[in-house]
Amino acid sequence: MRLLLLGLLAASASAVGCASTPPPVAPPKPAELNPPSSGDAVGDGAGQPSDRREVWHEGTATVFEIASTGVLEVVAKGEQDGVDAEYKYLATLRCSGSGRWKMMEQSLVSKNGRQFDVLSCQCSAGGERREFTFDITQYFGK
Repeated sequence: MRLLLLGLLAASASAVGCASTPPPVAPPKPAELNPPSSGDAVGDGAGQPSDRREVWHEGTATVFEIASTGVLEVVAKGEQDGVDAEYKYLATLRCSGSGRWKMMEQSLVSKNGRQFDVLSCQCSAGGERREFTFDITQYFGK
């Protein structure tokens, strides 16, 4: 947490005095963190959305994308595996061609009995901003 705060302070300090840098624009939120309801279509009979697809897997952790909400669901053996999966998945993504997403801020959100980890990121090439929302309910606190 201390490193995250230091990183945020450094990022905000470097932004001060840069007259050519446009003000940050709030990124769109993935479907307002609406997890699928019991009335939504399910693909496997076990309550999983039909538009859920695996986008990353390593060891005991898997990341699924829910296309209808834009939320990324993490299934992991425990909390450390789940957190590692979030960061490793993010490291595989590119932005603005050859850029990489750099985490600027992280927050935990609880909604409708589910836990979400929201990572606010900025592209290293071009400065584009985006939020990645991970549903961490399955491993949270384990």
